[in-house]
Amino acid sequence: MQYDCMEINGSVKKKKKFDIRSFISFGLLFSFIIMSLTGIVLYFTPPGRVAKWVKWTFFGLEKEEWQAVHTIFSYFFMILGIFHVFSFNWKVIVAYIKKRSVSGINKKKELIVSSLVILFLFFGTLYNVQPLKGIMDFGEYLTESWETRDEAAPVPHTEDMTIEELSKNIIKLDPESIIKKLTRKGIKANKNETLKDIGITNNFSPLEVYRIIASDEEKKKETGNMFRSGRGMGRRTLIDYAEILQTDVGKILSGLKEYGIEASVDERIKDLAEKYEMSPYEFVEKLKIIKNKKEK
Repeated sequence: MQYDCMEINGSVKKKKKFDIRSFISFGLLFSFIIMSLTGIVLYFTPPGRVAKWVKWTFFGLEKEEWQAVHTIFSYFFMILGIFHVFSFNWKVIVAYIKKRSVSGINKKKELIVSSLVILFLFFGTLYNVQPLKGIMDFGEYLTESWETRDEAAPVPHTEDMTIEELSKNIIKLDPESIIKKLTRKGIKANKNETLKDIGITNNFSPLEVYRIIASDEEKKKETGNMFRSGRGMGRRTLIDYAEILQTDVGKILSGLKEYGIEASVDERIKDLAEKYEMSPYEFVEKLKIIKNKKEK
């Protein structure tokens, strides 16, 4: 601990100086705790499109706020770590390296095992090796579980569409009629406001605003269109998709065989697409082609 000396009433007293080492140590500890917490939360948060659409929050913070906190504290942790190593311990580290370079590394086993673990974690993650793949798949399952048929947006970024754009592209009602629907529910809006802005002003999520605007029939139709596009359908099975396309699953299976694709009714779209080196969207497009061919 460093001190400044000062004289008070004829006696010398020591005034404690700010200890930068302790500041960095505490900063590293607190940053590590916050990074760990935000990392766990971000592991199971819904996709961005869903989080914005339903106005998802956890402990009062939206997904973007959790991401911002995680990013800022990650950089803060990195900066403190650099100061910790190069400002205060650099001489010790250099001396240690010089000493070990002369006498040899005594902890060879530990170095080798540590290096192998790091290499396994890095390349195992890249090449989907178990159990790392299972960890990532479980995270994806948690992420996808937030999205349901009833809560899915009709098109990407619907929350950023104005009433006028919504009227032209999705809801077959003129802007005035849409505004009247909202007004009857006590919601203030104008045709140039986005669903997101209307939601913020009136303390609603974009999804809740959209539900008020859309009739049950329109919601059903637009939700069906969303599923036919293949977005968010990776976790659905072939039999689910046959129901959505309103066709017989046997026709789907026979059509896939014509393309050299072997599948069962309970296989997920995502797994089949990955197996045959396609994106889920491309696989869904192929299913729509098969449906149209079989109905001709």
